[in-house]
Amino acid sequence: MNPTAFAHTAPHLLMVAPDRPGHHALRRQLESAGHGVRLSHDPQDIDRVGRPDWRLLLLDPCVDPPRRGELDAWWRLRRLRELHRRVPVIVLQVSSDAADRVVALELGADAVLDPGASPREVQAHVTALLRREEVGTPVTHDILRFRGWSLEAATRTLCTPTGLEITLSHAEYRLLRTFLDHPRSALPRQTLIDLARGAGVDQLDRNIDLLVSRLRHKLQDDPRSPRWIRTVRGVGYLFEADGA
Repeated sequence: MNPTAFAHTAPHLLMVAPDRPGHHALRRQLESAGHGVRLSHDPQDIDRVGRPDWRLLLLDPCVDPPRRGELDAWWRLRRLRELHRRVPVIVLQVSSDAADRVVALELGADAVLDPGASPREVQAHVTALLRREEVGTPVTHDILRFRGWSLEAATRTLCTPTGLEITLSHAEYRLLRTFLDHPRSALPRQTLIDLARGAGVDQLDRNIDLLVSRLRHKLQDDPRSPRWIRTVRGVGYLFEADGA
């Protein structure tokens, strides 16, 4: 590990990324905003996230390739999400291909940003995700039920009518809760972005489209003949089920 640690600032963020000027500039920006940041170039340090000291992971998957027999950054991210569902993750990924962004989101990222994004933009995402964690999804054992399905709030577990349990990311959970709170309402994309991903953070429309695509997949919903999430042309999306 090749970190720079700041023991007297909080919250603590772990950035796993190549040794590049842009990442050092991002670290300085986050420090200036009062965050304690540790910069590592070793994918193995992803395994440290989820301990009390680390509240958010920034990951550039282009870190040095793993040595033979080791897990790469993507596999470590998947394992992290399975073990620690609530830890926010921002992936810094150069790609114009929506499929690549979908992969990052499906593996557990809460947001996918271009590494060339301004440090202030990344800082805004970090602040929004941490604020969301502080406000928190209420720690509750409530179970929301809708047409044979159920959603357990405490664990963000979606259960199908056949009993299959599916884990939702924080963003997927927030989106589904938003739909359940506003059934049969045509919701504009920006409204969904604000409610599901954190108000005040600029998001491209296609980001919410990717999130809707992920949720459709977990709801086993065919976008060509949707039972749950219907696209409203020129507006956004509508959730067909009655509220939970």
